[in-house]
Amino acid sequence: MANKRMDHVGMVVKDFEKAIAFYQTVVGFELKGKITHTNGSERSS
Repeated sequence: MANKRMDHVGMVVKDFEKAIAFYQTVVGFELKGKITHTNGSERSS
């Protein structure tokens, strides 16, 4: 069976930290890093 992966997903959430916690603990995703966009919004990778 071939490995499956997700390369890039973009979404808007009300509570950034709560969303990160959900995707790490429930879904099992790994946060690779965070950056701040030039408009001041926070982004993760």
